[in-house]
Amino acid sequence: MAFVNEREGIKDTKKWRTVDYERKLVLRNPGRSLHNYTESFELDIGDQTVKFATRIRKEIHEDQTTTCHYQIDAIGIPDSLKDRNDETKRYIAEALDAFGYLYRRDNIRDVKVTIRPGLQKRFKSIGVP
Repeated sequence: MAFVNEREGIKDTKKWRTVDYERKLVLRNPGRSLHNYTESFELDIGDQTVKFATRIRKEIHEDQTTTCHYQIDAIGIPDSLKDRNDETKRYIAEALDAFGYLYRRDNIRDVKVTIRPGLQKRFKSIGVP
């Protein structure tokens, strides 16, 4: 099973999440700041939570579809997941792809996820390409 966007809890709740039940992965978007188009996320990997912040840029194409560019600007990986950086990075990219924009994937042509250059160096120093 792949990631799906769903409402949490009762039917009339306003909270959403992106879930992959098979791999026990849950992405939440608990806060947003319209200042600098910054979004904060939490990705549960089993019982561990990776917190990260992204900057988003949307590119609208002639056919009215959108490409969402997420740049990870900050990330907090628990010590217990430090040896799984490649896997964690892949999960983040997959989850954001399913998340699309505001838990919607309709009219989204593509989702691109990058890591801020300074943060990328930090990833390289701990084994992530």
